[in-house]
Amino acid sequence: MTAAIRITWSPRPIPLAPAAVAASGPVAARLADRLLTLADDVLLRLRGVAGRDLVVLTGESSDLPWLDGVDYLGRDPLAPGLYIPTTLEPAPAAALLERALRRRAPQLAAPLALLPPPRAATTDPFIGRSANPNSFTPGPESTAPQSQVPLESPPFAPPSSFPAR
Repeated sequence: MTAAIRITWSPRPIPLAPAAVAASGPVAARLADRLLTLADDVLLRLRGVAGRDLVVLTGESSDLPWLDGVDYLGRDPLAPGLYIPTTLEPAPAAALLERALRRRAPQLAAPLALLPPPRAATTDPFIGRSANPNSFTPGPESTAPQSQVPLESPPFAPPSSFPAR
């Protein structure tokens, strides 16, 4: 049986400064296309990882590509090794989540990114799930999304180097 931790997300009163951007599904392809339009000096300052349906980039806020449908991530001062959504606050607190993830998966390099659950949708064509970047499906305990995160395979990726072109 996989141990899970219940994470609830609520609006953050003061957003974190963007330090990363994450995209999945068709939005990941659009983000990758957007990277091709950036100047070489900007690309050299970005780092990240990419998978079949996921792109996560880290960098200075001014260097991050801005695109509809992506999740912007920041670092909570109490959990500096964990990227979380800039406008959402997790419960349990980010510092506790960071410690739990490190304990459960010590082989993963810092920093880690914790993404919110898929969003409720009406028309967005995400593969295998539907999503709308401006709409959340509220859980019974809050007005923000909830998720069960299996600690065996959490939805995060350790940012490392991303090829410049």
